[in-house]
Parts: sequence; structure tokens; C-alpha cells
Amino acid sequence: MKKSKSKLNIAMICDPIGSNKSGVVVSTLRFGKLLKERGHHVIFVGAKSKEHKDHSEHFEIKTYRYRGLPIPKSGGWYLAFPTVNELKKVFIEEKIDIVHIVLPMSGAIIAMRAARALNIKIVAHSHSQPENLFTNMPKFLQPTLFRLWN
Repeated sequence: MKKSKSKLNIAMICDPIGSNKSGVVVSTLRFGKLLKERGHHVIFVGAKSKEHKDHSEHFEIKTYRYRGLPIPKSGGWYLAFPTVNELKKVFIEEKIDIVHIVLPMSGAIIAMRAARALNIKIVAHSHSQPENLFTNMPKFLQPTLFRLWN
């Protein structure tokens, strides 16, 4: 198999991205840093929080932040609520080739809709099990998020 030498523009979608020390956040930061070191252009998309109120950088990677809603009993995790149009604008400006979904959360669902509208390839994996994420969500959101993700 021939290795590709082309560099990609990658948007990694992880609602709680920031200084949260959970495994998924640490893993996402490390993976983004590794991709950047290999010459790819990487951006993160996540939620605004008390600690992160505006767009920022992590590991010298631009991080776009959108309206955030705290998840009760989660240790400081926030759900991101960008609009499809906001993400489409970012994906176009950043010339995104691949949208990488890290967690099955609100930001991911919206990012998938934006990527599909722009014909951008989507890859997804979850460092966490959905059951662990949704257990502490408000009851009224659980059925909606499960239905949207499937």
C-alpha cells in the first residue's frame, strides 16, 4: 500500500475540548498535536465554558468555541451548540477536507450536518461510550440525542 504524502485540513469536533483533564480531552489534544507535527492543518471545535469564553488555542491549534451548556455531574463538561451555518463558514474558511468526530455529542451532530451539506468526508470514533456520556444528561434531552446520533 502506497503512503499518501498529501497534507489534510482536519476539523476535530470535541465539545469539552480545553483544560479538562478527562481521557477523551487529553487524547484529542495529543492526536491533534501529532497530526499537526506531521504537517496537517488541524482545528478543534468545542463549547464555550466558564473557563473558555472565546475562540482560543490549545497546543497552538486554533479552537473555535460556540454556545455551551454545562452537563450536570460531568466534572466540567459542556455541550457545544454551533449552528450549521456557523460551522459551514468555518469549514469553508479553513478549507476543511475531513471532519473528525471525537464524541457523539451535540457539536458532533451539528458538524456532521454541516460537513454533509458541503460534501466533506466525515470520520468518527468515540473515546468514550455513549452510555457514559448520556447518563448524566437531562432526561428530556436523552431520547432526542440518541435518535439524532443513530
